[in-house]
Amino acid sequence: MKFTGKDALKVLTGMVLSETLGHYWMGIWGREYLPMQIGGFTFTESMNRYAMIGWPIVLFTLIYLAWLRKPSVSTGEGSGRVAVTR
Repeated sequence: MKFTGKDALKVLTGMVLSETLGHYWMGIWGREYLPMQIGGFTFTESMNRYAMIGWPIVLFTLIYLAWLRKPSVSTGEGSGRVAVTR
């Protein structure tokens, strides 16, 4: 089985989806847990707000790259061929 770049993007999309859902859960129902200290790092409510904005942007970008974008003809992506440029 061949593991392509699109497959790696799909795995990353799942990880980012988990982060996105976690930050939305924390922002809507988990406010009593903030600020949260992990080691020497304190995660505040305003930092969670930025994460609630940033992670969905990353998520939708990865969804586009992994599923919606068409393979490039010039590179032969997905066909097993390698483009030669001179």
